[in-house]
Formats: sequence, structure tokens, C-alpha cells
Amino acid sequence: MPRLVVLALLVAVVAVLPVMAQVPAGDGTDRWLKLQWELEGGKISGRIFNQYQSPADQVRLLIEAVDASERVVNQSYEWVGGAIPALGDRSFTFNAPPGGNHYRVAVASYTFIQDPGFPRGRFHHRH
Repeated sequence: MPRLVVLALLVAVVAVLPVMAQVPAGDGTDRWLKLQWELEGGKISGRIFNQYQSPADQVRLLIEAVDASERVVNQSYEWVGGAIPALGDRSFTFNAPPGGNHYRVAVASYTFIQDPGFPRGRFHHRH
């Protein structure tokens, strides 16, 4: 019986892997949430675009300060704030973490608000 449990867990983990691999390394965008941003005066500002048919909520971005050798020297997680409408967008502005000579911004996690008819009201995604 323990072998069946282990096998079931392995199948479950393998089934999740393609979902987690949808964000290209270093790109910062997600399958459904796309970013445009710029650094100006110590602030990271831009827009996040929701390309999904449901509103995105609890959207969190990872901002990394990177040195000349591509090593992360500082980072911060920031909440975008408020729901991003289905097929809509929202602007954001955050202080850039100190210490980098350039930056990377990526979608770290979010929740889609599903139609009330769905068995679960929300779909969670985390990178």
C-alpha cells in the first residue's frame, strides 16, 4: 500500500511541473500576466496586463537588484494592490531595492477570481 501512495504523489508532482514551467527564466512575465516597466529616479514603475478571462487578485511582484556579474544583491516582494480586471491592466510604482546596477521584475504569485459557478471560487498560482 505505501508504494501506491508514493506513486500517486509522484504522478501529482509531475502533473504540476508544466504549470510551474510556464514562466521563461529571466523574462518576468507569466502566461497570463504581462509586465512593462522602467526604472526612473529610484522607482520601478509600469503596467501589468491581465490576458485572462477572469480578474486577477492578490498579485505580487518580485523585484531584484542585480550587480554587474548578474548576482542578486537585494530583492523585495510588492503587492500590486486591487484586482486587475479580466483582459485589463493596472499601473504600479515601487521603490527599487538598493544596491543594484540593474533590475529584474517578475510576477511572483497571483489569484484568479473565478466565476461563482466554478467548484472553487479562486485559482492560485505561485512561481
